[in-house]
Amino acid sequence: ALGQGEGARRYYEQSLAIRERLSQAEPDRADYQEDLVVSYWRMADVEPAESIAYMEKALIILTTLHQSNRLRADLVPFIEQAQQRLDTLRGSPE
Repeated sequence: ALGQGEGARRYYEQSLAIRERLSQAEPDRADYQEDLVVSYWRMADVEPAESIAYMEKALIILTTLHQSNRLRADLVPFIEQAQQRLDTLRGSPE
């Protein structure tokens, strides 16, 4: 919004790398998985060419956590939002 998209993208990439390492080191930590979803969602915003892949990863994590009853209740609506965003992205002309 401030015209600093490239800087935001770099920070999002750094955050993503940290969150991926944490979630891989402790895969049973739902909070780390939820944080990773946030990073994937942000990366989908700043990397249009990879947005589908990032949103697919986010949706998989959300769905997996929900199916195992480990997703916080306030995050459950994000499953539908992620699916809707994916549907929109897939329907967009390339």
